[in-house]
This record gives sequence, structure tokens and C-alpha cells, in this order.
Amino acid sequence: MIFKDYFKKNRVKMFPWIKDFYDPQDSFRLEKDVSKLSYGQWFWFHPTAFKTFHFGISAMAFFSFGLFGLLTLVYNKYLSLFLLIMSIVYLIDLIKKIIYRKTLSNITFYDLYVRDFENANH
Repeated sequence: MIFKDYFKKNRVKMFPWIKDFYDPQDSFRLEKDVSKLSYGQWFWFHPTAFKTFHFGISAMAFFSFGLFGLLTLVYNKYLSLFLLIMSIVYLIDLIKKIIYRKTLSNITFYDLYVRDFENANH
């Protein structure tokens, strides 16, 4: 929640053109051609940015731990076992994310950290 508090405090400085933080910013969210968006607009307001980071972190960790686990197999079996176990943990995490991907199909970083919701306290 540290990030959310920081972004809520500084959101007017970050997005001075937004007057209503209840607005879902659908003009960016629903843009089909993301090349029309700046990096900041894509990162904060488009669902593909959230999906890239959400799935990408687990996928990269799975492949990295797996690769390093296999590379260290010759030199240190205990380290290799630890890295391969970490790889399996991230594989399971990635599979869970893929299974529940429908629940996060349209979410953005703006929704998570900056946007106000009408029923946030209920």
C-alpha cells in the first residue's frame, strides 16, 4: 500500500490534465492502436501494460531460475536444486495467473494506484 499512498498523494502532479479521478480514462484504455499512445499513457492507462508486467514478471523469473538452475547443476547441486524449486514456484504462479486472467482482463495501473472508485470504502 506504500505505492498506492504515494501515487494518490502525487497524482495531481503526475496527471495535471485529469480533473476527475473517478473517470476510467476510456479514451486511452480502449485505444486499439497503442502506437498512438505515449509510453506514459500506455503504461498507466492501457490494459496491455498491466498484462505485460503481471504475466512477464512470473514468466521471466521462471525462465531465469530454470536456466540458472540447469547451468549450475554441474557445479553445485544444492544451489541448482534451490534454483529449480524457485523456477517451479514461479511456474505455478504463472499458471495461476493464466487461469484467473479473465478477472484482470481490463485492469490498468491507473486503476490500481491512482483512480478513485465510488464504493472504495464499502
